[in-house]
Amino acid sequence: MRKTYVLAVIAAVLVVGALAQNESDYQGWMKSNPVNMASLNKNLAAKDGAEAAADAQELEATFKQVEDFWKKRGGADDAVNFAAKAQATAASVAKDAQAGNFDQAAADVKSLQANCGGCRCRMALFSAGVLRSCPESAISARRAAVAGRSSDRSPQ
Repeated sequence: MRKTYVLAVIAAVLVVGALAQNESDYQGWMKSNPVNMASLNKNLAAKDGAEAAADAQELEATFKQVEDFWKKRGGADDAVNFAAKAQATAASVAKDAQAGNFDQAAADVKSLQANCGGCRCRMALFSAGVLRSCPESAISARRAAVAGRSSDRSPQ
């Protein structure tokens, strides 16, 4: 009986440790996104297709890890869908940047930024136990704010 208890405690500690590591990885991925997004925007503004494509590919890889994290964790279909959409959009940005289609790449970046904002809103409310999803009005407001900031930064 005592051996069973000890083994159960050891197993629980290992599981908690694995979950903490995954959570730590997840936080690292989320913290890397603003840095990569800023570099992507800078490289698109400079019309540096190769560097912009590399930034977009880095974002795509990160969102693949995020999607896998939420699939493994379960119970957050919204997060899985947001991550999958972000991957596809980042792939489009990379393709357009490599082809020199900077206007389309910039439009896709706006979509990617709105997607990120929608996910942050939903996950923050979900984590706080306030709502299971973010109100569509909050997502629309986030999209409008991103679009407004992006147009403010356009070269004159």
